[in-house]
This record gives sequence, structure tokens and C-alpha cells, in this order.
Amino acid sequence: MEVKVGIAYEGWEVVGQDRYRLKEKMTYAGIMDGEKFWDTLSLRLAKRYDLAQIGQIIVGGDGADWVKKGAEMFGGVYQLDRFHLLRALRRGLSEEAVGASILGLHFGGFRPGGWSFPLGRIRQEPEENKPGRLLN
Repeated sequence: MEVKVGIAYEGWEVVGQDRYRLKEKMTYAGIMDGEKFWDTLSLRLAKRYDLAQIGQIIVGGDGADWVKKGAEMFGGVYQLDRFHLLRALRRGLSEEAVGASILGLHFGGFRPGGWSFPLGRIRQEPEENKPGRLLN
């Protein structure tokens, strides 16, 4: 068994330039198997929300099966979290492609509503900042 941690929230609010805070954050953690974690978390969420009325549920994690099962249980969408996404990019892509991805995260990054990848901004960068040189 391992520690499982869940954070539920209703969105983001702007707190400064390129800074956001989670709205109505609720956390839950415990040492248990994945099925018990999701069962308990769903009961806690049901006390706070009418789960049938929630428009979109996104479950993010490290790629573990128990996390993906939670997305299925809620009828939601699974997304790989930023750390594990970048690690997968580094393992599967060339240095230039990873550099472009990291540059995209730096200049566009994750914003409420999804990822943005500003290719136009990358093309306008000075030569020393181009993707192939980012990791050198």
C-alpha cells in the first residue's frame, strides 16, 4: 500500500500576473488501496456536491492504473500531470522536440481551460533561446 492523495477543486482564480489559486479546494489523503481511496473520496465529494450535476471531471495523475480507474468511476477524463508529462516527453522525443515543449510550457504553459503551445512565440525567439539550445 502507498499514500494516496486527492485534491478536488472548482477551477482557478487569478491572484496575480500568471498566478492562480484553486477555488473551493478540498483535500483527502490516506494509506489504502486505490478502490477504497476512490470509494471514500467519492462519498466525501457527494456530501459537498451533486455529482450528477457536475459538467466536467478531470482526474490528473502519474499514469498509475488506480488513478485512471478513478477517472472512469466518475465518468471523467484522465490527464497525465505536468511532471510525468515532461518526463514522458524527455524519454520519447528528441532533445529539440523536448526543448520546444518546455519552451511552450514556459511561455504558454498550463492555463485554466487547458494547455497552450505558442509556436509563433517560439519562432520569434532569439537564436540562443531556440528549442534545440534550451537543454544544452
